Amino acid sequence: MGRFVPKKGFDVFLAALGLMKRQGRDFRAILAGAGELEAPLKAQAASLGLDDVLSFPGWVQDKAAFFSEIDVFAFPSSHDVCPVVLLEAFLWAKPTVLTDCPGPREISSDGTDSLLFPIGDAEALAAALGRVLDEPGLAQRLGAAAQAKILAEHTFDQAGARLERIVRRAAGP
Repeated sequence: MGRFVPKKGFDVFLAALGLMKRQGRDFRAILAGAGELEAPLKAQAASLGLDDVLSFPGWVQDKAAFFSEIDVFAFPSSHDVCPVVLLEAFLWAKPTVLTDCPGPREISSDGTDSLLFPIGDAEALAAALGRVLDEPGLAQRLGAAAQAKILAEHTFDQAGARLERIVRRAAGP
């Protein structure tokens, strides 16, 4: 879910889905959002034969419905400072597969609350998605740990308190 711009890595997501389909995996996928790359992404999806398993619903207004519908959240961005959608996926206790890039890496723990994969690596993304789908109990463990982390460390009150401490230190006595 996000803006269809190059840094979001949705082309990598589609390539991973193409690999999964060629492997004979049974799945459905959603790519929510819009932007300058919408037409090229839809063309890529069609060229990979994903029309029967992938939907493009546009911008999501009802986040609760979106997160209730999905089993795994993929975050293929090549760069993101503090992605709100990732925080939302954690809050909704969704097992998350994400790129090992600055920003997301700072709030995730590979194998504990998410699975990380190298930026731009569609094969690694497909393997990680497959692992979440196949390994008994993994999806539930990752989702529960992600939600617990968000509630314990990343609420607005906690972030505000951290920011206040930083500002006070920077301002000096």
